[in-house]
Amino acid sequence: MKQKEIQFDAAELKESLGQLLDYAMGKHGAKVRVSHVALPQPAVSITSGHVRKIRAKLNLSQAAFARVLNVGLITVRSWETGRRKPGGPALRLLQVAEQIPRALLSIGGKPHELAKAG
Repeated sequence: MKQKEIQFDAAELKESLGQLLDYAMGKHGAKVRVSHVALPQPAVSITSGHVRKIRAKLNLSQAAFARVLNVGLITVRSWETGRRKPGGPALRLLQVAEQIPRALLSIGGKPHELAKAG
């Protein structure tokens, strides 16, 4: 993979540090943008039964659920049998699937193509 060369501009860095110092010292007119963002709590571990419950709520087969979450079918099966536990980003995706299912189902594909047969 080819690495991108980073351009270093000492004058720009010095100006940015000066603006930060002005802001820290309470000077009016400091050119600093401050954003406050409420961050969510870390996703908590869930049980295999909870994974099945989320999938059932979405009315999806294991294969369709795996596709929606962009994970392998074996992964979903492992979660649901308790052989493995979802972690990291997968936990957050499962949280989204449970709380805002439309967010995942609206990304690509048509919902009726993903529904369980029968």
